[in-house]
Amino acid sequence: VNEQVGLLGKRTAEMHLALGSDFTDASFAPEPFNDEYRDWLFAHFESLLKRRILLAKQNYAVLDEKGKVLADYFLRQGELIRETFSQIKTQPLQSLRTRIHGDYHLGQVLYNGSDYIILDFEGEPESSISDRKIKHSPMKDVAGMLRSFHYAVSAKLYFSPETKDLADEVIENAAQYWYKAISETYLTHYLVTLEQSNLLSSDKSEQAFLLKIHLLEKAIYELGYEFNGRPTWVKIPLKGIEQVLMEIIGT
Repeated sequence: VNEQVGLLGKRTAEMHLALGSDFTDASFAPEPFNDEYRDWLFAHFESLLKRRILLAKQNYAVLDEKGKVLADYFLRQGELIRETFSQIKTQPLQSLRTRIHGDYHLGQVLYNGSDYIILDFEGEPESSISDRKIKHSPMKDVAGMLRSFHYAVSAKLYFSPETKDLADEVIENAAQYWYKAISETYLTHYLVTLEQSNLLSSDKSEQAFLLKIHLLEKAIYELGYEFNGRPTWVKIPLKGIEQVLMEIIGT
């Protein structure tokens, strides 16, 4: 599994290198994090957060006991989330923005037994066509794939007949162990492949910041799907939100 995940990290980086390689075409040329984009991104984050808080309050009653505990945590931390997102307006950033996949997860890659084919570059279903053309940090795609890893293991452990008699704590510990190992392998191969590029700063703290805000964004975005279609699955993105916030609080 590690070998396949490492290859996926490498192919993800190669996709971003290709998308950011044409400096002669304004539609694809990398761009800096200018004030206009920073303001737009914070407004996007803030709007998303407000909509998901409202959705959580409206659908709170349909959640199971574990879901309610996690939803309570999310609702209590609204201001911390907003403060975290607001850092995009002031954080010094040397990384560049490029065209990205935009809706990157395990369902967008095909494995043929030896390599990966990446498909469906349409972007997020909730985004307008004009918004889908906006250039972002490649870390937005990376965060999408990491969230997909979390979904894959959590869905299997929470909703599989084989694990129905296990305590939530056992399931969460197992999911976190697998997720951490897989994520580290993916990220290592991704960053090594991108090393010679200026698309992503070599500053580890900058890389961590961009990944953190996009992991938070993606998990909050995912709440929409689950509240609207699978309330029992809401605990997966809520747990993802909790994990990022606990990391922020602990640093």
